[in-house]
Amino acid sequence: MGNNVSTKHSEPFSDQEIKSHLEEWLAISLATGPSCFSKAEAAAKAAYLQAGLAEPSFIRTDSPLAASKAAIDLIKQGSKAVYDQVHAQVHAQVSDQVYAQVYSQVHAQVYDQVSDQVRDQVYRQVYDQVYRQVYNQVYRQVYDQVHVQVFNQVYRQVHRQVHNQVHQIAQLAQLTIFKDIPEISKLDSLVELAKSTGIYFLLDKTVIFSERPSRIILKGEANERKAILIEYPDGFTITALSPLEQLAIS
Repeated sequence: MGNNVSTKHSEPFSDQEIKSHLEEWLAISLATGPSCFSKAEAAAKAAYLQAGLAEPSFIRTDSPLAASKAAIDLIKQGSKAVYDQVHAQVHAQVSDQVYAQVYSQVHAQVYDQVSDQVRDQVYRQVYDQVYRQVYNQVYRQVYDQVHVQVFNQVYRQVHRQVHNQVHQIAQLAQLTIFKDIPEISKLDSLVELAKSTGIYFLLDKTVIFSERPSRIILKGEANERKAILIEYPDGFTITALSPLEQLAIS
């Protein structure tokens, strides 16, 4: 994180401001329908530039499963995951003072709620089911070709990125409520990525995008288990009970 002195947001946020902002980011996180890949690619180029990396090439896929397989194939060929590097470098352009203010003012109201709801309703299911699918479909093939430790290294690089995107969305949600602080605009590339596409993988030379779900159906009352249906354009489908019981996948 940077150390430049930044303008402060001095007035507390009203309950309505926080509620509206929370609803906006939950809508972003649970969005369905076609991704805007052109905007996502422009945002990724900007983020790589901010991180001091060369402009990447792009692969578009129709589901997190397809994106994961593409990422695994490239990592097996020597590509390196740079998700943490890109996000760290972009976030480093926002000062420590801003982060401290965000944490003290809205962390519990915004970060925790977005993280909990998105993780439990969608991303935990996607992560778990993609993990199972890729493990079952790819593990034996890779195991026969390379040592198990190499496979584990490849596999963890991919799925760490899926897992980290819940944290990333929640962090952007809490930061972007401070619209009156100019430094926050330095996060625009990451915000646009979150708004424009589904799960994505950042490799040293390539960015792999997944389409957003075609539809997400959540059924159930607050504080109860929710039935979840998540469908992707290529037919990858998750049916589950949130947060723990997995029902079916195809």
